[in-house]
Amino acid sequence: MIQVFKQAAPVFKERRKIVADYMKDQMKIAKETEKDIDTCKEAEKAMKQTVVDAKYEWKQQIALEKRRLAAKKKEEAAKKREEAAKKQKQKAPPTTLAVERVLTGETFADDAHKTLCVARWIAAA
Repeated sequence: MIQVFKQAAPVFKERRKIVADYMKDQMKIAKETEKDIDTCKEAEKAMKQTVVDAKYEWKQQIALEKRRLAAKKKEEAAKKREEAAKKQKQKAPPTTLAVERVLTGETFADDAHKTLCVARWIAAA
């Protein structure tokens, strides 16, 4: 019996070596797979961060556009107010000095339109 074991020993050693090599290969594959999984997880995190960054940038662009539009509206409103103020000044009653000048027969040499406006105001009063 001992003789059988002595004869079989090299075969078992060879098989053990094959199994050990196989296990080493499996461990290498497992480590690589683990690295691949870690790489995938990192890539997934990076992708999520990219999406978050894109959303943040998109929101910033929208806010910037809203501010620009609000500034444009304010500008337009200011222009309308200026135009309304100019129209109101044109419709405003003439000063007493201007009325006296028209009543005495003097005219505004620089602006015939002013004289006409003052005359209309006097006629309306």
